[in-house]
Amino acid sequence: MSPRALQLAEAFPVLALSVYCMSYRYGPGRCDTFSAFAEEHGYGTCEAGRKEASALVERGARLRDVAAVRGVPMVLRRVKPGAAHLAAPWHAPERVISLMPDSLPRMRIWLCAVHNAHLRAGSDFAEWTARHALHIPLGTGNEILWFLGDLADWVRASDGDYGHEYVVSPFRPTMSLRTVTKLSAEWHEAVASNLTGPQHTFPAPWFPAATINGVEIIPIDNSADLYREGACMHHCIGTYAEQVRRGRYCVYSIRRDGEHVATAGLVLQGARAELDQLRGPCNAPGPKQIIATVERWLRAQAPRRGGETMI
Repeated sequence: MSPRALQLAEAFPVLALSVYCMSYRYGPGRCDTFSAFAEEHGYGTCEAGRKEASALVERGARLRDVAAVRGVPMVLRRVKPGAAHLAAPWHAPERVISLMPDSLPRMRIWLCAVHNAHLRAGSDFAEWTARHALHIPLGTGNEILWFLGDLADWVRASDGDYGHEYVVSPFRPTMSLRTVTKLSAEWHEAVASNLTGPQHTFPAPWFPAATINGVEIIPIDNSADLYREGACMHHCIGTYAEQVRRGRYCVYSIRRDGEHVATAGLVLQGARAELDQLRGPCNAPGPKQIIATVERWLRAQAPRRGGETMI
């Protein structure tokens, strides 16, 4: 790697990734991030302008001229090396990028949130996310992404996607975080409330509800409650509805003092039910104490007669 290329990687990491992504095998440290990311996203060695940009770098051209060849906005120079791999595949207006925070941890969360918002629901929602993502009162970046995913479902419905008939007030980029959160929650509940009828009723649960040391293990027996469980916990358990309806899966909501703490999914191995997964909010691993309690409860259940009963 030439000294000028190394200088570019230090001065403008996103641009360095754009120029050298597949032509250099960077050494240890942050430069290696560039080539690893490039491999993952399939950048080719014959991209238009790459060789021209590389030649400009070696001649000591201004960063602005190199960036113009690669189509990289100069405002992305603010992106720190530890977050460059999150910004490289993403094209946003400068007014949006100008909202990016300066600290590296917050920058990473913000870049992931805005990029995912754009993928999930388009540019208007991405710009709204750029303004509000870091004000969402959740603890981790993963929780923020799951929360935004729930909002994106409502935003897409506002544009005529699934569930559009339940949208009371459609999304507008000028809405506050409080308003968007409220309208999204109301829409999710409206969708759940309309999952009624025999086609949304599940087979009888494999085991009845139980309470062990204050931990409630509650079977979910219909599509509406399964949808609500996924919306409340910000994970994808709602996508298991068809498996549950066919008798291939059984889902339990795990609560303590009336609050949702985890969701358990069971599968059958012969006549015995086994714990397939137990997830907390935002798909996080369930608390160890809860896992131990559910596993102890499961071991105490009698084998199911006739083994698996699938449709």
